Amino acid sequence: MTSRLDRLFVLLEAGTGAATRRAAARQLGEVQKARPEELHRLLARLMKHLRSPAWETRMAATQAVGAILSNVPEWHPNLVSVAKGKYYIIRFTFNRLG
Repeated sequence: MTSRLDRLFVLLEAGTGAATRRAAARQLGEVQKARPEELHRLLARLMKHLRSPAWETRMAATQAVGAILSNVPEWHPNLVSVAKGKYYIIRFTFNRLG
């Protein structure tokens, strides 16, 4: 039995039209929102579709990447640096463009 995720990837590759593929791409973005720990696995599975000989599949895969990345939370790391035996907390902030 195939999972919902497997079916979404099948639709991304072989959906009957652009709207179907776009809907599958959006749903993959929702998967990322619901299960953030799956980010690397989702992107790894998309690599095959990004290299597909079919233009429609590549376009749907890029839409899926966009949908997935739009559901990745912003990262604000606190970096620790060591200088002469002392620890310093360095705060970086990254702003989204656009």
